[in-house]
Amino acid sequence: MPFRSVLAAVDFSTTSRTALSFAARLASAHGALLHVLYVQDPALSAVARNAGIDLQRELHDHLEAFVSSARPAAECRRHLHVALGSAAAEICRQARRRGVDVIVVGNRGLSDSPLVTIGATAAEVLRCASRPVLVLPDARDSKSHRRLTRGVVPRPPRSEAAEIARLPR
Repeated sequence: MPFRSVLAAVDFSTTSRTALSFAARLASAHGALLHVLYVQDPALSAVARNAGIDLQRELHDHLEAFVSSARPAAECRRHLHVALGSAAAEICRQARRRGVDVIVVGNRGLSDSPLVTIGATAAEVLRCASRPVLVLPDARDSKSHRRLTRGVVPRPPRSEAAEIARLPR
């Protein structure tokens, strides 16, 4: 079954650039729409607003530059989104709201600790997502790059499970 839309959640880290590039290749291979999402902490947004800074606009511009510099995402049919909230909860909410077929995230974000295999946001997305999730390692990390990409497919609803059970093998 081809994907119609793919959501790449980014935080401007090198790991999220790897996830974005993979999501773009996936979207291109399926002729799917690529949604690129950055989630901003509401407290930081409020401080910026009080200082007269249009952080939402600046983040959207930064997101456009980030996506444009990441091939093949620059060539994809895409929509860019900047949202406020808790990163994992907002990623899952946006995925449901936009009806995406798969979520792609990096295994860890800006913390970049070599001791962490999977970060808190990626782990929470795996828990809260109602869609399949692909968690990709940073391409620079040779140890995690050799490991398989983690993917989770949520349990299908009963009617969907019945359809799957009837498929010829």
